[in-house]
Amino acid sequence: MIISKGQGNDEGLSNVNCSVFFLLKEKCHVIANDLKVKENDIVLKVIN
Repeated sequence: MIISKGQGNDEGLSNVNCSVFFLLKEKCHVIANDLKVKENDIVLKVIN
């Protein structure tokens, strides 16, 4: 299990083969649209 903070970690760790919990403030409208959230939202994203 990995607990990650920040948007850069979301981009860098999205292809690992274990559970990852990402906590980030979405600052980029492109990634916000991809995650289906608003820009400046606080996001908890989980990948199993």
